[in-house]
Amino acid sequence: MSRARAVVSAVAVVLAVVCLPLSILSVWARVQLVDEEAFTATLAPLARSAVVQDAVIAASTDAVDAKLDTSALAGSIVDGIIALGVGDRAADALRRLQAPAAAAVQTLVHDAIAEAIRSDAFAAVWGEVLRQSHRALTLAATADGAGVVVQTDAGLGVQVGAVVAGVKERLSARDVAWATLIPSVDHVVIIGSGDALAAVRTGYALGVNAGWWMPVATAILFLAGIALARRRVDTLRWAALGAAAALGALLIAAAVGRAAVSTAAAGTALTPAAAVAIYDQLLSAVVGASGVALAIALAVAAGAWLAGPSTPAVAVRHAWRRWGLRRAVATASSD
Repeated sequence: MSRARAVVSAVAVVLAVVCLPLSILSVWARVQLVDEEAFTATLAPLARSAVVQDAVIAASTDAVDAKLDTSALAGSIVDGIIALGVGDRAADALRRLQAPAAAAVQTLVHDAIAEAIRSDAFAAVWGEVLRQSHRALTLAATADGAGVVVQTDAGLGVQVGAVVAGVKERLSARDVAWATLIPSVDHVVIIGSGDALAAVRTGYALGVNAGWWMPVATAILFLAGIALARRRVDTLRWAALGAAAALGALLIAAAVGRAAVSTAAAGTALTPAAAVAIYDQLLSAVVGASGVALAIALAVAAGAWLAGPSTPAVAVRHAWRRWGLRRAVATASSD
């Protein structure tokens, strides 16, 4: 009977150790997937990240350039002036100015977009885009994919029209004359293959459902494993060491994932630096919680070892008591 208890205890502890990093990930995933405000708060600091701002500027200006033909706009203005009745010389001069004028208009629009995105006011635009993205993620995971996250023939993408619209609105509110030149755009930045949508749906369902029962199951397994053990202090120590190893593996996996994200971004419209910045911010809570849990696990392992019957542990306890006794005597003598 005692042997069976030992086997069940060992199995429970091993399962708990394996489930611990999965519990942290599942809780994080559930919070991010279900709570729109938590998702927005997690990624809101990226509005002040220079690399993310540069990526948003590049995507926004590309979208505007695809929609706004500055050459045709400058040409129509020149044709209108010539139609008023100017001389041949003046008409020729105006024709020569058409290309520089088109470039100047494009530069002004680009500068206006960049200034708006690099300003403090962009945080509000970014927050609204995040909320739309979260709603679109939920829609993509539970429906056919629409809104900010869209499924196209080229793959899974993100609409940047919301960013451009927000920037235009902010510029118009500041009475920037060039804001009227920024068109409404329907531009998609491809972020993955079509298979990504299936992964999103699977991950969403798994995260929502596992986010509440996985931590409970892990805690029950840890408690059961220790309660059934014959040597509970030793079992607690090994369980804590196993938990520390699992948490360390999770932190290593996060670092490996960071490198993988940077490599994968090289083949997309998103720069590696921006992809890494988003990855770091998105997983900051996981890394932070894992670090704290790792420290706690190591402290518990050390405490269990000190409380154990091993000769070194007994020697340390005796030495601690003698040191405490000497301190008490010295304090009493000084008084």
